[in-house]
Amino acid sequence: MRDRIVRDASLVALGFLVFQAFNTAWHFFLWPSVVALDFNCVRDSAVRWYTGGGYFWPHQLAGPYVLGRDEALYPPVAIWLFLPFAVLPAILWWLIPGAIVAWSLHRLRPAPWTWPIFAVIAAVPHSWQMIILGNTSMWVVAAAFAGAVYGWPSVFVLLKPSLAPFALFGAKRRSWWLALGLLVLASLPFGLLWVDWVKATIIYPTTGGILYSLPYVPVMCAPIVAWLGSSRCSLRMPAFRRRCSLPPRFAGP
Repeated sequence: MRDRIVRDASLVALGFLVFQAFNTAWHFFLWPSVVALDFNCVRDSAVRWYTGGGYFWPHQLAGPYVLGRDEALYPPVAIWLFLPFAVLPAILWWLIPGAIVAWSLHRLRPAPWTWPIFAVIAAVPHSWQMIILGNTSMWVVAAAFAGAVYGWPSVFVLLKPSLAPFALFGAKRRSWWLALGLLVLASLPFGLLWVDWVKATIIYPTTGGILYSLPYVPVMCAPIVAWLGSSRCSLRMPAFRRRCSLPPRFAGP
C-alpha cells in the first residue's frame, strides 16, 4: 500500500514538473522584458571590467545605496565564468548547467519518494524565475548537483558566498580541497577588487547585500534531496552511514 502511494505521488509530481517546465518556457514569451536580465547584467559587468571600466558601478562604492537590478554583487573570481560569454553563444549559459543537473540526476538516480519534494521545490517562484532571468544560481545549483556525485565541484557554490554551507559536499575528500585551492589561486589576480566587493556587498547596501541569495536556499536543497534519495546508495539508520554501489570516483561525498 505504501509503495503504491509513493508511486502515485511520484507520477503526480513528475506530471507537475513537466507542467512547470512548459510554464517556465511560456514565461520566456510572456515576460520578454526580463528574459536574461541577470545574465546580461553579469556579462556586461565582466566586459566593463575587462575594457577598463569598473566591475562595480560608481554608486556602489560611493556610499549607502539601494539595490536595483543592474548591480553586480558576485565576488570578483566569478569574472572567470562571466567573461567568456562575451563571445560564447548566450544559449550555453542555460544549456551547460542544465546538462550538468541532468547528468547528475542520471548518476544519482533518486528514489521515487524524492520527486514530490522536487515538485514542491519547483513550485517556489525563485526556482523557475532564476531560469527566466538567467541568474547565476543556475550554475551554483549545477555545482551542488555535481558535488553530490563527485564531491569537488560543490566548491564552486562559493560563487554565491551566502550559500556557502551547500559547498561542503565532499569536504572530507582531498579533491575538494584541491578544487578550493584552485579557486583561491584564481581569486588572487583580482587584488584590490576584493576590497571593492566588500564595500559593494557588505558595507554599503542598505538592504540585502551579501544575503541577497538567501531566497535560493529552497532550490539549493534539491541536490541534497537527490543525494539522500539516491537509489544507488542505501541510507542506514540511525548511524546515517552510506554504503554506495558507485565506484570510488563516482561515490560523491
